[in-house]
Amino acid sequence: MIPLFTFEPEEKAHLLNLLEPLDLSPYKSYTGFSEGIRRLHSDVPARFLSACQIIRSERANHQQKIHVIRNCPMDRLIPELDPEDPVKDKHVKKTQFVSEAFLELFAQLTGTPLLSYETRNEGDFFTDVIAIKKYSGQLTGFSDSELVFHNDRTAHKVRADYITVTADAELTHVTTWRCPISIQPKVRPANALRSRSLGQRNFDTWVNSASAATSNGTENQRKAWLEFANPLRLRGLANFDFLNEFMAPLFRGISPVVALAEAVS
Repeated sequence: MIPLFTFEPEEKAHLLNLLEPLDLSPYKSYTGFSEGIRRLHSDVPARFLSACQIIRSERANHQQKIHVIRNCPMDRLIPELDPEDPVKDKHVKKTQFVSEAFLELFAQLTGTPLLSYETRNEGDFFTDVIAIKKYSGQLTGFSDSELVFHNDRTAHKVRADYITVTADAELTHVTTWRCPISIQPKVRPANALRSRSLGQRNFDTWVNSASAATSNGTENQRKAWLEFANPLRLRGLANFDFLNEFMAPLFRGISPVVALAEAVS
């Protein structure tokens, strides 16, 4: 895909210098972390501010549902995480949070709130997408196997309208957050949406293993304002160029995918 915006080297370095000193963990104190990012708005490169306004406008006007941003800042050092329990290991090993800070900044500048699940990944707003041993061979983006089309978060009544992904040039590390904008009174069950082909607007897919394992039958407490009534529209996700084979499993069942941030070394 043609990027909407590419950071110049000096812009990337400037933003990295802004975000790198933030040592408050978003996994231990998200509110404080978010507020620290908010105080940096006046120092953000002007071109990036303009790009975020364009994205925000195109979302609101339904002009464009997918955006690519290149050469984004990332952590200089990304620890190897234990596949037995990468979430717990991340909380111990991570001491810098540049990727998370950039995603939070993007969320703030585009006016898009973040979403998390109380019963999933310890309620974290940011997720490292790596293979987890207990999901080996199963239908989830955390599997070590190839995925067929499947419906994300089938056991969760709340689903995101948007997903943002930041990844390095070789796609060896991925951090995501998901965010809702639609406020709807009802959520239609996935098995009620039927069609003959993936080319149609709605279709059935396999359930998501990670969602079933982490829902525990608990309704998300944020349900009142995060519900999304039609989670199964893909809108052309098959045209993701070189990203399709690797990234498509992350996007199954999300509508629409609105921003993809790629970090290039």
